[in-house]
Amino acid sequence: MLLCVVALLRTTDPDDILTCPDIDLVVETIGGIEPATSFMLQAMKHGKHVVTANKAAVAANYEILQQTAAENNVQFLFEASVAVVFLFLQPFRTHCKAIILPKLWVL
Repeated sequence: MLLCVVALLRTTDPDDILTCPDIDLVVETIGGIEPATSFMLQAMKHGKHVVTANKAAVAANYEILQQTAAENNVQFLFEASVAVVFLFLQPFRTHCKAIILPKLWVL
């Protein structure tokens, strides 16, 4: 059985998240083309699925983002930002048998 646990990790260094072996999914919320694209690529190269609603980064770098996901056997998921909470929760529903969300704050 696969168990997904969402924990709060507070850091000022993106590498703490992008390279952490305990994190399976990265949700990009920065916006803009850079550094968002570089962060997404780095996350996928470290075996993490990536979810984004960043239209600018996807439009500018679609091919390399899809190629990197395929090369690293991870999913690259994107949609319009109007439904970002559903976009955020869909990978959990798809890939996890159990979900523990102590708190979920959505603004």
